[in-house]
Amino acid sequence: MVVRVLVLSLSMLGLAACEGKMAVRLISSDAVIIPPPTSEVTLAEDIDGLRPVIIEEEAPAEPEPEAEPEPEIERVEPEAEPVPSRAEMAEALSEPIYFALDSYEMSEGQISQLAALAAFLNQPENREVNIRIEGHCDDRGTREYNFALGSARANGIAAILLNNGINRSRISTISYGKERQKYLGNSTAARAKNRRGDIILRPIITDEVAN
Repeated sequence: MVVRVLVLSLSMLGLAACEGKMAVRLISSDAVIIPPPTSEVTLAEDIDGLRPVIIEEEAPAEPEPEAEPEPEIERVEPEAEPVPSRAEMAEALSEPIYFALDSYEMSEGQISQLAALAAFLNQPENREVNIRIEGHCDDRGTREYNFALGSARANGIAAILLNNGINRSRISTISYGKERQKYLGNSTAARAKNRRGDIILRPIITDEVAN
C-alpha cells in the first residue's frame, strides 16, 4: 500500500493574513480532504492547542421515578362491648359469697360485689326487690356450731348491704348450718362450695316487659 505523504515545505509555505485568520497553503496534488464528522460532537482544543479533542456530551440523566403514595389505612373503631341486661346484672351481682373454713370474713372482691349489688338494687326500677340471705356450712362440726356460723355469714353479708344504703326492711337472713348440703360428698371442692352465703332476690328480676 502506497502511502501518500503530505510534504510540507517551509520554502513553499507562506503566511498570509486574511481577515485575522491563518491560512495554510498546501500542495493540491497531495492534499487529503477530511470529511466532517457524521455525529454531533463538541470540539475543544487540547492543552497544546494543535489537535482537536472530541468531547462526548453526556446523556441527560433520567428523572427518578416518583414514589408511590402509601395506601391509607382505614381505621377500624373497636366494637363497643354489649351492655348487660337488667336480668344479667342481677344474676352476676347476686352470685354466692364463699367462705374459708370456720370463717365468716370476706375478701375485698366480695365486699365490692355486695356494694355494687346495693347500688343496683337502689335504682328506681329495683327498689321493690327484696333480699333473702341464707348462711350455709360444710358437713364438719356440730349442728349447733354450724347454725351459729351460718348465721354469722348471713348477717355479715346483710351488714355490707345495709352500709351501702339498702333499707333494713328489704333484707331477711336465715342460717341452715350444715342441714342443706347443695353439693354432696366430702371432697375438698364440694365442701368449699357448701361454705357459702346465698343471695336470693324477690321478685326475680327479668327482662320481660309487663303487659
